[in-house]
Order: sequence, then C-alpha cells, then structure tokens
Amino acid sequence: MKNNRTRKRIFIIDDHPIVRLGLRQIISLEKDLEVCGEAAGANEAMMLISQCMPDLVTVDLSLDGDMSGLDVIKALRGRYSDIKTLVISMHEESMYVDRAIRAGANGYIPKKYAYDSIIEAINRILAGELYLSERMTSQLLQKMYRIQNQGEEPLPESLSKRELEIFRMIGSGYDTNDIAAKLGLSANTVQTYKRQIRQKLDLKNHNDLVRKATLYIKSAT
Repeated sequence: MKNNRTRKRIFIIDDHPIVRLGLRQIISLEKDLEVCGEAAGANEAMMLISQCMPDLVTVDLSLDGDMSGLDVIKALRGRYSDIKTLVISMHEESMYVDRAIRAGANGYIPKKYAYDSIIEAINRILAGELYLSERMTSQLLQKMYRIQNQGEEPLPESLSKRELEIFRMIGSGYDTNDIAAKLGLSANTVQTYKRQIRQKLDLKNHNDLVRKATLYIKSAT
C-alpha cells in the first residue's frame, strides 16, 4: 500500500527523558517531519511502533531492560523491513558503529553531535542513504583495512551488551574491582563475564584478553 502521508513519522527510543524531549523539539521544527511516539525501553517501544508504524526510529544503544538497542534494530529489521533506524549513542568507538550497521541500522550519530546533524541524518536515511559522519566513515575504512591486510579479527556478534561493556573497560585499563564498582556487580560476577568473553574470543588466558581489549580500544580511537 502506498504511503500518501506528506509528513514522515519519527519514533524516539531513549531511556533519558531529557534526551527524548530535546530530540522531539528539534524534529518537530521541521515541516515535513513529525514525532509519532517515544519510549524509554525496548519492550514498550516495540508495542507502540506496531501501532503508529513510523518511517524512521531513533535508537539509543544503551537501554534499560533485557533488550539492547542492537536487539531493537534486529527486531525491527525482521518485522518491519520498511522502517529505517538511526542510532544516537554516547559511544563513538568504531566497534559500536560496526556492530550497529551490521545489525541493520541505517545511520549512526554520537549524542554530542545530534543537535547539529540529526535532521540531515534523518533526511538522508529517508532518501535511502546510509548516514555516518566523515570521522566514523574513516574509522570503519581503517578498521576494514586492518582486517584485510593485517589479520585483525572483528569482534564476534556473540558478545552480549554487558560482555562488550566489560571488554571495553578492560581495554581502557580497569581491573576487576574497578569494573565491579562502576557496574554495581560483585567481583565474582565480573570474573565470570571475563571467562565467558575469553571463551567466545578463543583466548587462552587473562593476559591475552587484556592485550586484545587494549588493541580494540586503540583501534577505535
């Protein structure tokens, strides 16, 4: 069925009310765009999206609850192939951009640049383009070059949201107790996550894990 709406409908997913308010105000200033709904979490979002059927959904990667932003993107791609997705995230590292694009996202914007670039991103995505900043495009191209020419392996999709978060913190120099304190977990739980990460990345010991995590953090900056 052909869509005869003159205004494109945008749905916002972010667990911070002030971010949702800001995005809504920016988008609502455009005469050819309208915000048809918003949600703080994935489950609520999936229910509301099925009712308002937006043209594009903005998604934060870090959401409260069982589903991450990546899970939302994959679910939308599976259920509603016509709905576009734009990630607006605090994470700027290439590993997050890469995972989002491979999950099916049509664009990616760091939150600190959202005010200046969100309308351009939305319009270009709705026009059928992939939207990334020049810096992010350069990061991904450099990463592809390293994978192809230097034998660097990409992170597997099997790492969960929490495992990726801990992997990133390991690469940034945090030890087990630091990670436990920052994430509100016990040291034993962090150690269990570390073992799981080593198994998924086929790493023999803790030193190999630290080395690989550090290399990924360096390559993402």
